[in-house]
Amino acid sequence: MLLRLNSIQEIGRFASLIHKGPQFPRLTLIYARNGYGKSTLTSVLRSASETKADYILARRRLGASNVSSVKFEWKSHGSISFTAGKWDTCPGRLYIFDSDYVQQNLHVGDSVTRDNKRSLLRVVLGAKGVDLARTISEIDVEQKELTSKLAALEKTIKAACNNSIGDVLSFCATPTPANINEQVSKAKQKVELGVRSITVQQKKNPSLIHLRPFAEFETLISRSIQDISERASIRIQEHIDKHQMHPNGMRWLRYGVEHMNGTICPFCTQDAGHVDLVGMFKNYFNTEFSQLETELSDAFLEIQKLTEQDAQTIEYILNHNASDFDFWKSVCEFDAPHLSIEQISFLANGLLSLRAILEQKITAPHASLSFGAKRGEILAAFEIASIYNDKIAQCIKILEVARKNTDGIDLTKAKQELSYKESLRAKGIDPLKADIQSYLSLIEHQKQIVKNKKIAQEELRKYTETVTREKQEEINQILESFGANFSITDTKASYVGREPNTDFSILIGAHKIQAGEINDQAPCFKTVLSTSDKFTLALALFISQVRSDENLDDATIVFDDPFSSQDMYRQWATASQIRELSRDACQVIVLSHDPRFLRQITKEFKDSEDCKEFKLTCDDEGLGSISQWSSEDELKSLYVQQAERIWEYANKGIFLKGTNADNLTKDLRPFLEDYLRARFPGRFGESSYLPAMAENIENAGIDDPMFNYVKAIKQINEFTRGNMHGGAEAPNPEALRVQCKQIVRIVGLY
Repeated sequence: MLLRLNSIQEIGRFASLIHKGPQFPRLTLIYARNGYGKSTLTSVLRSASETKADYILARRRLGASNVSSVKFEWKSHGSISFTAGKWDTCPGRLYIFDSDYVQQNLHVGDSVTRDNKRSLLRVVLGAKGVDLARTISEIDVEQKELTSKLAALEKTIKAACNNSIGDVLSFCATPTPANINEQVSKAKQKVELGVRSITVQQKKNPSLIHLRPFAEFETLISRSIQDISERASIRIQEHIDKHQMHPNGMRWLRYGVEHMNGTICPFCTQDAGHVDLVGMFKNYFNTEFSQLETELSDAFLEIQKLTEQDAQTIEYILNHNASDFDFWKSVCEFDAPHLSIEQISFLANGLLSLRAILEQKITAPHASLSFGAKRGEILAAFEIASIYNDKIAQCIKILEVARKNTDGIDLTKAKQELSYKESLRAKGIDPLKADIQSYLSLIEHQKQIVKNKKIAQEELRKYTETVTREKQEEINQILESFGANFSITDTKASYVGREPNTDFSILIGAHKIQAGEINDQAPCFKTVLSTSDKFTLALALFISQVRSDENLDDATIVFDDPFSSQDMYRQWATASQIRELSRDACQVIVLSHDPRFLRQITKEFKDSEDCKEFKLTCDDEGLGSISQWSSEDELKSLYVQQAERIWEYANKGIFLKGTNADNLTKDLRPFLEDYLRARFPGRFGESSYLPAMAENIENAGIDDPMFNYVKAIKQINEFTRGNMHGGAEAPNPEALRVQCKQIVRIVGLY
């Protein structure tokens, strides 16, 4: 319970506000003219209840020279202060009804927003429903944060994979194949094959080591020429030795013999027919020998190319092939032939040995030679060359397939496939490995969150099925007590959007209008309810919310001008509701600019000690005060007393204290006359009475706002005529109540 507003500094229009009157009691009524600080006090109380500084900071006094501060005194909490931009403690539960409550929980302007519906859920469902809804909201916040984290990780993972992946979850869940390195290699080769397709088509195949079969060499060196005389052979050999014609002397001599013109020497052009040696030459180089020499020469040249330093040597072939293999391996998969240093040495030595034997054979072609001890060495060289050539042949088959495949390669797809394969391989390497683990862990957490949210929503749904039905009935009863011609229906919790909210409809007769529906071409919330209706609906929701508090006797309720735009009937109904709440709550504080409304509350309140009235003032210098005040002294008007008596009898059939049927009948006519004078200032003079007023309205025609009530005014005049002059019979109570209701209907609309 709030006892005193000890001081308020530099807030609203107050430079300083002090409490001069007694402590606030159970029912505290505060009167202040509009603009004199009621809303400021309400904001300060809301700031204290929520321990939020924003409400105060937003109302800091313009031109303030000191810091804003507040000091309250509460019955159960003692002194509570706002200093240095914060509250030192919370005073407990406060329910505050003001324009902020209306905007937060029901509508902003002419529309019901989604935020309104979310806030209204707390009003409709009560504490347990609020807890359930809060659970859903907390899960939703966690889900939103998780979604943000997942989005950031997805972006990181995609960037690490060069944006080669589509669905991140599918990629992360896909296991890395055991042969991923092989797959990446093949994908790279496919890309290279596409990129180098022209080169692949034009590039020559690797070279073979061209060697005739080993058996041919062995047969060749073993051949002899039986018809060549030994003497000729010796003489020719001596001639070659004498003239140092090794190793090609025999070939040179053969060349000369073949080019003789008769007996004329092709070298010196002399007649050599008489030279015995020339005859030997001719005999020696017969057809058979010529054939043998040719074969020996060709065989020797074959080996000579492989063993000398030119473009056909073993070393050149192997090095050139090795270089080509580097290229071919980039576009296809094959086992490249490779000779070890030892194998190359065996091959070279074997061929050199063969060459030496061939040279020996060429020198003495008639002699039958053998490889002898060198046979194993030479045969090993041929085996090495044969195995190498077989592998080269296998490679060439693969390379031919690669050449054919260049025509069917989609390079873009091949690059995408390579990038994806490389990404799969990178899954096992940090930091991508760690990012994927975090991502999959968050995905599992997200699944659990979604599951928990569905469970909470289902629990809330079941709870609301019962509670909303009861709450709707309670709210409609309150609306009925206010005389509203509408009710709410189809109240339910909804989960459309990020947070749970409340859906409901307005029922007017047989017509439903969904709250939140905006339509410029058809009836909607904006048009079917007047400002008074909307305010009354908000007030009914507030009262229902307060009533649902099981510990209401420990709560303070604050009303800031709770009858805005209400007609007189609803003002009286509001006063009645406030009186009832003050009997159940720890404290009720009402702030109003209308002393008549405050008087309506206090007049029927039985315990004067539990009800006190105060006045809030503030001068032009910002110096304010709260002091004791009396609405009765402020409103000593017969008009108000008459209004109360008429309203009570019309609505409840009860005569207020000191009232009976006779004097109530006498109240009707003067009350209606005073009302018309107040309603239309200057139109009816003090000497004008009800008959003349009715005639004036009737003559004004259909556009006059009171035209539709002329008949009722005349009936009231006739009903009261006899009693106004005395001597008439006591009025019929039922007929009197009908007339009272007519007055309430006329006055209540304005």
